[in-house]
Amino acid sequence: MKTLGKITQNIVSFLLLALIWNLECREMSGPSMNLVKKIEKCDSTEGHTIKFENYRFNRYNRTVYTYNGNMEIQTELRDDDTEINLIVERWGNGGWKRTLQKRIGHMCSSLEKFAPNYFKTVLKQENVTGCPIPAGHYEFKDLVMNVDVAIPIPYGLYRSQVDLIKNGTIIFCIIFTLDVVPLD
Repeated sequence: MKTLGKITQNIVSFLLLALIWNLECREMSGPSMNLVKKIEKCDSTEGHTIKFENYRFNRYNRTVYTYNGNMEIQTELRDDDTEINLIVERWGNGGWKRTLQKRIGHMCSSLEKFAPNYFKTVLKQENVTGCPIPAGHYEFKDLVMNVDVAIPIPYGLYRSQVDLIKNGTIIFCIIFTLDVVPLD
């Protein structure tokens, strides 16, 4: 019986590793639930025209979390002058590692595009039909915090800071932890 040469062994090993990697990557993303596990205020909220307080985050069951709280919006939010600055970190190798930083224009249009059901749910609870979002006091009660996202996200634990920017000034900042888990 002939033995495989060193080059043939390397090629076979590489192909085997490529197959394993391909199978492993398929397990890293797919149909998922995006569970908000934690909501925090940013370190500095000075000068923000959107404030939230008396907020409470509750676990309804193993896959559903709800949010209760008050939000004061001191200025009307329009699609054409409000942007989102998104900073995303992923948990791995013992710490948070930045994976994305992106500034997205047209807040309402972007939320409708990337998280349509969640955005509609938030607006519906407050009897708001869309942009512009009027200034005022809003109270959230038992708002379901499972965020739908229109783009696939690899499974894992993420921490995101979301800044709302109006005419170049940060008017709101929030940090949330999102767990992307496979559907049962």
